[in-house]
Formats: sequence, C-alpha cells, structure tokens
Amino acid sequence: MVRGARGALATAGLLGVVLLVVATFATIIEITVGGSGSITADVDRELSGYDRHSVALLLIGAAALAMLLGALRGARPAMLAVAACGVTVLLIAVLGDAPDLDDTGPIGELYEDASAKAGTGFYLETLAGALLLMAGGGLLVLAGGAAALGGRREAGTGPAQRTSEAAAAPAQPPSRPTPEPGEAAAERPRTAPEPPAGASAPRTPTTRPGAADAPARPSRPDPAAEPEAEEKSLSFEARLRRARERAMRRFD
Repeated sequence: MVRGARGALATAGLLGVVLLVVATFATIIEITVGGSGSITADVDRELSGYDRHSVALLLIGAAALAMLLGALRGARPAMLAVAACGVTVLLIAVLGDAPDLDDTGPIGELYEDASAKAGTGFYLETLAGALLLMAGGGLLVLAGGAAALGGRREAGTGPAQRTSEAAAAPAQPPSRPTPEPGEAAAERPRTAPEPPAGASAPRTPTTRPGAADAPARPSRPDPAAEPEAEEKSLSFEARLRRARERAMRRFD
C-alpha cells in the first residue's frame, strides 16, 4: 500500500514538472475586443508564461525534477524541496498572474470594449504548483509514518517483550557455583590411584579359614644367642675374667 501511494505521488510530481514546461509556452492572459473590427495596434493579445516570467517556470521545473529523484530514494530534504517548488509556483500564479487577469493594457486604452481573461497557461501553472506541493508533502508524510512504524517495531522488542519471552521460555536448573581451588580439593573424595594401563592389580593376601581364630605359637629361644645376651648383661670385669678363662682353656 505504501509503495502504491509513493508511486502515485511520484507520478503527480512528474506531471507537475511537465505542466510547468507546457505553461511556460501557453497563454497566461488572453485579451479580446468585442464588437470592433480588426485590431491595428501593434500589441500582443496573448501573454504566455515566458512573456510573464521568462524562464522561471522552466528552472523551477528542473529543480523539482531533481529533487523528486532524491525524494524517491527516501531523502526528506528532497521531499521538502519538492513541496517548496510547488509553493513557489502557486505564489507566482496567485500573486503574480491573478491580479493582472483583467488588465487589458495598451489594448484597453485603444478599445473600450477590450477585455482580458485567464488563459490555459494560468490554469496549467496553478495545477502544476498544486501537484508538486501534494507530491512533496505526501512523500514527507509517508516517510514520517514509516519512521514511526519502525520505531514502534523497535519498541516492541524492548524490555517488556524480552520479559515476556523470558517468562515463556522453559525454566533452566540453577547452575552450581564454581568452587575455589581449596574447596574443590577438600570436597574431592580420596580414592585409591588407578593402576597404570597394562599393570596387574596388586594381590591381596589370602588367609586360611580358621587361621585367624587359632592362638599364636610361642617362639623358641635361640641357644646360640643366649651367651651373647649374657655377655651383654655382665660387667666389664666379669667379661675380662671370662676372656682369661677361655684363653687358659685353649692353651691347656
């Protein structure tokens, strides 16, 4: 719908430019003499847009065409310029040509029954100004509406919509906080180190049934260790005496 409206407004602006070109060479004021013979005065009975405003309408039409191309690309200053061209043409028609539509000029001084009226060019330039104003103003309004619609769409994705999306999303389980290095070491259970790959598991000692209940057997004293224990318990003099006795026994 917006594209169709923009196309219609662009067509209206282009038609306004064409009408300005035509109005430049069309009759703005037409003077007629009723009930008289041929007019001998060397004056023009038809005043065109060029006679009234020179090339002003052509320059305005060229500027409006250039601004219309920029307006179609979305430039708001160009849209405003097209509307300004339309206002300028309307001012020329209303303030420049409308007060002189009944002015017969030199012909009225020569002929009492001379009269003047608006020609086709006056209506064409007025219509051209209205079309340019409508095209520029309409495009500006459409651009403002599109910007407002885009702002509403952006506002629709604001905090309220994000809150509703978060409420509609499935609840996730709370994540566990990351423990500190010391806490992680304290909480980690102590487990026996796993044997390396290829190594056989350590063998656990096996006990015979009933061996744990049997009483322990007393150990027998070693006869060779008794003399050494006795020597350790004797004094130095007794040791010396025994050494002498052993020596005498060997000599005997």
